[in-house]
Amino acid sequence: MKNGLARLEDLKKRATGGTNVAAEPGDSSQEIWFAGPRPAGIEAASAWFRNAIDDPEQSNFLFFIGGPGAGKSHSAAKIVRDLTPVTKYHDGLAHRKYQYVSQTKKVFLINDATIKKNENRLELYEDIKSVFTEQDNLLACINRGVLVEELADLTPMQGPDNVASIIIRWLHSPESCTSREIKIDGNSKYQCQLTIETENYISYLRICKDSKPILQAVAVYADVCSLLEINPKVRLRDNNDEGTILVAPEYRIAHFSDREKICIEDIPAGLVIKQIISDITDKFDSNLEEEDPISANLKTLAQPMAQRGLLNILRSSEILNGKIMTYRDLWGIFARCIIGDLADSVTANPDMSLESILGREIRTFDEAKRMAALRFSEALFDSSFFGRQEETNSKTHPVLKMTRTVDPIRDSKSTSNNAGEQQISIAYCVSEAFSHASTSTSPLRYLLNNDLANCVELVTDFDRLVDVLYTEYISKESCKSNDVRKAISWYSRYLTRLFSLFLGVPAFREEIDTWTDAWNSSSILPSNLKEGLNAILIPNRDPENWNSKRLMPILDSRTLPVIGNTRNPKFAINADHVDLKTRRSGEELFLILEEKNEVVEEIVLDFPLVREALASSKRYPGLTELSSVAAPRIERFRSTRLSSADWSNKQLVIAHGNTDTEFLIRKAKKR
Repeated sequence: MKNGLARLEDLKKRATGGTNVAAEPGDSSQEIWFAGPRPAGIEAASAWFRNAIDDPEQSNFLFFIGGPGAGKSHSAAKIVRDLTPVTKYHDGLAHRKYQYVSQTKKVFLINDATIKKNENRLELYEDIKSVFTEQDNLLACINRGVLVEELADLTPMQGPDNVASIIIRWLHSPESCTSREIKIDGNSKYQCQLTIETENYISYLRICKDSKPILQAVAVYADVCSLLEINPKVRLRDNNDEGTILVAPEYRIAHFSDREKICIEDIPAGLVIKQIISDITDKFDSNLEEEDPISANLKTLAQPMAQRGLLNILRSSEILNGKIMTYRDLWGIFARCIIGDLADSVTANPDMSLESILGREIRTFDEAKRMAALRFSEALFDSSFFGRQEETNSKTHPVLKMTRTVDPIRDSKSTSNNAGEQQISIAYCVSEAFSHASTSTSPLRYLLNNDLANCVELVTDFDRLVDVLYTEYISKESCKSNDVRKAISWYSRYLTRLFSLFLGVPAFREEIDTWTDAWNSSSILPSNLKEGLNAILIPNRDPENWNSKRLMPILDSRTLPVIGNTRNPKFAINADHVDLKTRRSGEELFLILEEKNEVVEEIVLDFPLVREALASSKRYPGLTELSSVAAPRIERFRSTRLSSADWSNKQLVIAHGNTDTEFLIRKAKKR
């Protein structure tokens, strides 16, 4: 038991806000836990860098790009582990730059480019320039914000390009760079050869002088590929002309219904949760009781079905929030799924210690509710442990502000296809269980005997105890009707969340499926989504008639499309020749407005926009709780169509009543 408790305490240190969340070169404390699979491309790029590090003919640069917690520093520390350190710090502080030597060359490590040593905003630029001048090697971990700042400061600079400025621009926007002859410091004998791999999660740059390579650089974008999808396997390949090169396959997003076929170990986050649970349960030597919530979490999450359900929920959260989770995020989530709100608490209250929770005897329904707040299905969405001085705010908590968006109780329509071919709604099943259960019968037993029988192995003694205490509570004569309603409300939410986690059913399943289809079919929009987007962006004047014009008012204060009869005349542009397409960049999906095969405008196609589109019916625009969020972007998107740069080629209309009078503006002939 003591070993198990110690392991749970170690888990707190890797949780959100823990003391063991960032890596420094040579930091042995990171080895307390295992390392998950590296983000896509990092292993292969690291192998390439190690192989090329002693090349006397050229410099080799490796960049890890991404936000905090993406595993950049941890990966860099692994690369320099076998090198000899030149600079050593003994102050216990994080530092910007470290120097190492290989067998023949110097290697500079920028471990955190956000740390500034002076007021020079172009510090990364100067570092790159200095290392290249000395023909040394560079390994750099860079947050995207640093690149934005450096590029902004580079823009006003005058004079010829140099290697450092080329690399900064390439790192910031690899898709905007092209292979070409370039001038470096006014010399025209240089060639820039650029290879952009699929989906922009890895890019390769080579600079030659008189056709002889003088620098190779690889950039890995660690925050492009989700750790909840199958990692693309980048590999090294020998090429006679270019030496060792990186070959990167296409990154794909699995459709929700296809995720059941994916092996959990093939998903980086899946391998991590599997190893965490195995590591902790082994330390308890099979002495875990199931009648406390923490033991129940360990027992449930040891089951592959529950692991898959949790991963599906987290992946749905990424899609809805438009944000990829880092390993730092995932450790915070997994810690919360195991020890609940205790992962965040810092308190001397012995009633809230891990030791006091494990094996605790629960006798009343109120105490069961208090303990149930630590159950993984509650802790994941926002159920603070009663007893803390402040309850967790789900809108600001780093974990909960992402997961709350897919809380199953927010969407009663979401269905699962895990029970064979028939799709079932968890909310409907729970509602049926309470409608059939009397004050003396068990809703949990009804669910396990009917639609959700496949979840029986995931239900723990703790869940059965909560069910028994609930039934006893509402059966008491002293229990008032208002108390019964409150108990039913709480317990129905508890069961909905619990079984939704078991089966991996998030809120807004339909929107997630639609967005995934659109991402995979880019640049062609799925028909149902395209019809909905047309309805909210550029609808037909008569939604019942496909042949009616699509009119956008010119002189109105807002760009609200002309629909139906107009009481007063409206001056409008005919948008019949406008088409909608998509393009993707990493996980981002952009909606493109085209007119006569020319791009007019683009906007991020995210969850609010998809939800608005799917709320439309029969080409009539709908209304959702996200309408106020999407409306400003929709109007800005429409307004680009009203540019007066060249109205001579646009069809103008006076709409009055139900009639349209067309006319054209032509340029006057010069006399």
